Amino acid sequence: MSALSLQTLPEEVQSIIYSYAFPCKRDQNFFICKNITKMVSKQNKKCKAMFMINTYICTNCNKETMKFLKYYNVAFF
Repeated sequence: MSALSLQTLPEEVQSIIYSYAFPCKRDQNFFICKNITKMVSKQNKKCKAMFMINTYICTNCNKETMKFLKYYNVAFF
């Protein structure tokens, strides 16, 4: 590994960088290393992907969308 890798940075700086890279746990569909996975999981505890309308929607990040879909079937009656 090179001396300029992210592993040499302090943990606070790494968490800021990873918060920009993985804004939601739903977007993390791959495993890089154990430390990064723990950091992203700790930042996005409330995020949970739900499969609706042929796509995954995060229940925490898209609260307005989830509220709309919750009352969507009631609106037609």
